[in-house]
Amino acid sequence: MASSPDRASHLSEDVRDTAVLRLREAYAEGNFSHGEMDARFHQALTARTAGELRSARFRSRRRRPCPAGTG
Repeated sequence: MASSPDRASHLSEDVRDTAVLRLREAYAEGNFSHGEMDARFHQALTARTAGELRSARFRSRRRRPCPAGTG
């Protein structure tokens, strides 16, 4: 029996848990606002593919807080 595309792309709880942990760490480092964190958690928890999950995780890492006194 061949696996369906939906099954092949299904993410495990461990993968999602790791993504959420990394999002929490990025939030704690000041990489994004509380509202953005909520949106990224939602994206991570509802992602159906690894690509959708990567989008939630890695977009957050590109953004860094402004240096003190500049933002």
